[in-house]
Amino acid sequence: MLLADPSSASGLVFNLLDESLSSVPLTLGNVAAAANPFTNVGLILNPASHQAYPLDMHIPTEITTIGLGSDPIAVALDPATNMALVVDDVDATLTVVDLGVTRSRLSEPQVLEMTPTYTLSSTSAVPLLVAGAGFTAASQIRLNETAIPTTFVSSRELTASIPASFLMPPYAPVRIVVDVENSPTLFSNVRNLLVALPVPVGDSPQGVAVDQDNDRVLVANSGDNTVSVIDISPVSPTFGTVTSLLTVGNTPLAVGVVSRNGMAVATNSGASTASIIDLTTNPYTVPATVSLGSDPTGIGISESLGAAVITNSDSNSISQFVITPATSTVPSGVGVDQGPIAAAVAPDLNYAVVAEATANNATLLDVASGTPVFMDNIPNVSAASGVDYDPVTQQFLIQSSGSNTVVELDPTTLLQTSIRTGIDPTSLAYNFQDGELLTLNSGSSTLSVVDFPALLVRDVLPLSAGTVYAMGIHRRLEFMVVSDPANNRVLLLPLPR
Repeated sequence: MLLADPSSASGLVFNLLDESLSSVPLTLGNVAAAANPFTNVGLILNPASHQAYPLDMHIPTEITTIGLGSDPIAVALDPATNMALVVDDVDATLTVVDLGVTRSRLSEPQVLEMTPTYTLSSTSAVPLLVAGAGFTAASQIRLNETAIPTTFVSSRELTASIPASFLMPPYAPVRIVVDVENSPTLFSNVRNLLVALPVPVGDSPQGVAVDQDNDRVLVANSGDNTVSVIDISPVSPTFGTVTSLLTVGNTPLAVGVVSRNGMAVATNSGASTASIIDLTTNPYTVPATVSLGSDPTGIGISESLGAAVITNSDSNSISQFVITPATSTVPSGVGVDQGPIAAAVAPDLNYAVVAEATANNATLLDVASGTPVFMDNIPNVSAASGVDYDPVTQQFLIQSSGSNTVVELDPTTLLQTSIRTGIDPTSLAYNFQDGELLTLNSGSSTLSVVDFPALLVRDVLPLSAGTVYAMGIHRRLEFMVVSDPANNRVLLLPLPR
């Protein structure tokens, strides 16, 4: 969003993604502004200097200066043509300012917006609206390069229905590529439509864990004290269904899995315990219960150690133990700062990072010996709410809900780099194989898709779901799993691109 303040000698760029505000030095007396969200170019008017200032809103910086008439007082910008219309109330003129060529001005169709951007699997057709420019009566909407019956509304709007054949399981979850064809040689840009597969689970699902080796998902159902196991193998006849329901302790909030040995663990917040889950038996069993500190919430799993690092939020402590069917003794632990809520383990370094929501910081631990040992405090992580680890760069990713960022932490140098993601991010998941970072942003009910190597948000999708520990990624299958406690289900979605 571009703002003009008559009392300020700057143009203001307000980022709706994370509520940050940037300024561009201009001249005192700016009165009107307009922006093109598809080109990230804006225009600010200044009647006092009789000028307009085109701005690159991404950097942000002034591009050039355009001389205008006596009193340029208002501006509107057409995002399709990238043309700005400037009204001068003294000269009684309307000036057209060209801010750059777009596809539609080159006789090519251009897709600007699409509704919906994601939908649930369905046995019925779903309406689709495509807005843009350069459409003709011959335009056809295509799904994965297959033309579907299209209604021409205007040169700016097309409508159609997505056939059920694109939406029905087991086709879902899937990513559908949408574009517009005007002729055999004229095509638009493409947009992605995500089709989610809803899977009913238990009451009020919270944490999810993805078993990368065995193609299953474990879900902690906090409302009925169970863990659901979902088959997500695309070749399985039970794909997308709950194949096992296990009773655990009171109010399970998080779940973790060690894929290589078929063991899992769920934290029972209401009982101050953890339930050991054996996935090697048929049927699956819960052979042991481990006593923990007060209000265990988050789990960090070490595949190399076969261990769990658990955050006890009310007792401000960390518990660590090896996950085996015989584990039942009180685990080793260490005290940390207030409100530890999430943890992640670097299996190659045997380090763990704990996010501490109340203390607004994080703690670095050495977990190699089997007993967590304090190494260092990581300050200034506002409302820390989640952690993940990137084995490629050997960096931890700490979610800072209070600053609308994810903090990249080098555990060796303790250097921090902030990545702006979304408003109040409360869950994160990282796919190190393609450098894709996802955050669920409860403040805006959106999902941010972040290019981690470039530190840039590539897309923002409307998606309202659970809060802490609500998301996981299957890297090989390129699925993400999002818990939806309001509807007692999880959503399987293809990874966005």
